[in-house]
Amino acid sequence: NKSTDYVFVNVFGGINNCADMAEGIARAYTELGIRKPVVVKSRGFNQEQGWSIYEKLGFPQTKYGTTDEAVQTLLKVKEARQNEYIN
Repeated sequence: NKSTDYVFVNVFGGINNCADMAEGIARAYTELGIRKPVVVKSRGFNQEQGWSIYEKLGFPQTKYGTTDEAVQTLLKVKEARQNEYIN
């Protein structure tokens, strides 16, 4: 969606595989040429493998924090991006 400015991914992999979800998100991000900032909170089954995939893409992550903390990370990314436009 062209009107989307940021992407927030909040994954809890109870029976779902966090690495599989990360691979799907990474594939969509690269194949669709998405250039929107992405912030991720991903915890659960195979979380370390998922984190590794997101790290390779350079996505900011909240690994052990709460969803609220992840949203704060997104707001920091937004503020930094807005400051880039001002300067």
